[in-house]
Amino acid sequence: MTQPTWHDLPKEIQEEMLNEQERQGNKRDSGVFIERINAAKRHGGFNWEDDLWHQVINLGNFAPFYEKFPKKAPDTIAWDEPVEMLVWDDREENAKSRMVHGKFKGRFVVFDKIYREYCVYKNAKPILPTINWDEFKEGDVVEVMTITDRKYLGFYKVKKSKPKEIFISYSDTFFSCVILLKSNIKSIRKLK
Repeated sequence: MTQPTWHDLPKEIQEEMLNEQERQGNKRDSGVFIERINAAKRHGGFNWEDDLWHQVINLGNFAPFYEKFPKKAPDTIAWDEPVEMLVWDDREENAKSRMVHGKFKGRFVVFDKIYREYCVYKNAKPILPTINWDEFKEGDVVEVMTITDRKYLGFYKVKKSKPKEIFISYSDTFFSCVILLKSNIKSIRKLK
C-alpha cells in the first residue's frame, strides 16, 4: 500500500488528525497535512510516536484506526430517494427485491405496500446489473464504476488464475494497476 494523501483519507481520520494536531498545541489546520501528510509537530502537525498513525499514514492501513475509533452510526438514516435492494434477515437465499427507504438502528427500512406499514430487515445489498464479461478483451480501454461510485479508467486485464477479479491498468503491464472484484463492479463500458 502506498502512502495516502490528505484527500485519500476518510473524513473521520482527517478529523482525528486535526484533533491530535490541536491536542499537541498546534493550530487546527488541514493545510499542514495537505502540504505534507506526516508533518511533525514542529512543522505544524503532531508527534507521530503512536504505531496507529504509522499504520494509517505511512502504510495506508486504516484498519487499526477503526479498531481504536469505531464508526458511530446514527440511529436513523433516511435516504433522499428509495433504493431498490435485495433484503433478507437470516438467509441470503431468501432475499427479496424491495425499495429501501433508509436505516433504523442498523436495520434496513422497507415500506410494505400490502400491509401498509414499515418493516425492517437485517441485511441488504444493491441489485447489480448482469455484466457479460465475455464481451471485454484484454487491452480494451474501459471505464469502470464500482458499487461505491469510484470510477476507474484504463486497460482491461484478466488473469486466468484470478477469475473473480479484473485488473485496470494504466500501462501495458500489471505493475501499475488496480485490482477489482467483479462482484463490486456496478458498470463497465468500452471507451475505444
